[in-house]
Amino acid sequence: MKERGLPFSAWSIPRLQDGSKTQTRRVMKVQPTFKSPYWKVCPQKPTCLASTDPKPCSEYQTNDMGLLYAAMNRLPCPYGVPGGIIYAREALVRLPKTGDNAGAFYAVDHEPVMVGREPMAWRWKRPYLSPRFMPKEAARIRRELADVRAQQVQDISEEGAKAEGCETFFWGGYEFDCSDCVPVIANFHRVWDSINAKRGFGWDVNPWVWPLTFRRIEEQS
Repeated sequence: MKERGLPFSAWSIPRLQDGSKTQTRRVMKVQPTFKSPYWKVCPQKPTCLASTDPKPCSEYQTNDMGLLYAAMNRLPCPYGVPGGIIYAREALVRLPKTGDNAGAFYAVDHEPVMVGREPMAWRWKRPYLSPRFMPKEAARIRRELADVRAQQVQDISEEGAKAEGCETFFWGGYEFDCSDCVPVIANFHRVWDSINAKRGFGWDVNPWVWPLTFRRIEEQS
């Protein structure tokens, strides 16, 4: 089974480790921007989008590839199907910052990166490595995909927000144990914008996303 790496923020890593985060939502690279009321998730294949518009795709004078792919039932999730394995890509840092014997450490908790029983040496020119570029051999968190869906981000439910690890209040980079005073969807809204708004996919844009549900590999039945 192919393993796929997904970048996770420093906010997400502790929640993956303690099990409070069992979902993640990823923006679709091809956004169906055509303003049509016919967009639906395929009933028989929830990992795809489809258009139920009665007009054939060729009648639309548009370069919207999202419409073309979805109308043809060919917008599959790039992150795999249930049963697949994903591993967390996380930021790495060099410690110590100077010297010839620098090692690789996880940025979120400064734990050393181990490859087998050996610590990983730092082999990059800069002292910080983005999660996007973390090598697979540095992965310490793996999960099995349990469910894959397609939806717009504002369609998230309260249960979905809890599964995203958003039961605590998040604001300005700080967290507060305030689940009774702030709805979890509002918490998710703030976390989502802190990561995606600067990329042009903020909550108010309501982008199409792939909601991925996962579980610890040892929990599989």
